[in-house]
Amino acid sequence: MATRTDPHSPSAIRPEDYRCVLVFGLARLVDGWPTPSYNVDRIVELRAQLGRKFSPIHSATNQCDICGASFLDGEVWKHEPTGEHITIGTTCADKYNFLSNEDVQRERRERNLFVQHGIATGKYRAERRASKIAARNFVRENPALRADLIDGKGHHIVADITAKLIKWGSISPRQIDLVHKLANEEREKKANPELPPAPIPADIVDVRTTITGRVLGTKLVDHDFGTSLKILVEVPVNGGAFKLWGTCPSSLDGPVRGKTIRFAARVQASRDDKHFGFFSRPTKASFVEEVA
Repeated sequence: MATRTDPHSPSAIRPEDYRCVLVFGLARLVDGWPTPSYNVDRIVELRAQLGRKFSPIHSATNQCDICGASFLDGEVWKHEPTGEHITIGTTCADKYNFLSNEDVQRERRERNLFVQHGIATGKYRAERRASKIAARNFVRENPALRADLIDGKGHHIVADITAKLIKWGSISPRQIDLVHKLANEEREKKANPELPPAPIPADIVDVRTTITGRVLGTKLVDHDFGTSLKILVEVPVNGGAFKLWGTCPSSLDGPVRGKTIRFAARVQASRDDKHFGFFSRPTKASFVEEVA
């Protein structure tokens, strides 16, 4: 073997003459899980840009230009006196005490986190794929369950059990029975839908009054003073109901859609629709607990 006379050989290396340009990592299998490469695209750019000035000792990206050993995690260092860029394994860089500043150390940590994230993502995707296959087989083995899941999907408990089935690949017999019960309830609702309350005119109140109703919808509205949350409230009155539109009381904390609330406000009927009105300056707001 010919004796090396270049400035990057183990006997001639002077770490203080080098500056780190890039930290990179190669694709690999870790515990059987594939991980993507890190910054290898920038290696390709440097090689095209620098030509012979890039890695003049070994042409392979994963071969250390100091010791010749192969590596997975490496760095590109610029030799300031010659302008040559060499690839060095991280182990070799530490062994020869290359002067890594905080930026290099941070980049190394990011590379390691990237690798760990790649492993975790691969495991997660494989587990999700396996659980979905198991869930599909489970439903095939329980043909009545498929119809119950479809018919009962409008119920939040059925939706939650469906998510558990997809996650774990199976559900318990008690959960199957519960889905069947709730699906039958949903079928009954569809077969005998409840008629909505008959609308009645919104009361025109010249003084402030107390309003109790269910929030049907919400909408963020921009105006000259910023953004406010508007709500549509259905107020039941004497077997019927009317709807009111206005600004959501600021004292209500958390989601309001679908909740029953009580507050004080001034109400005014719409000129165009006697079953619709507006409220303003809401105060003393609170949520109303609904009896199950």
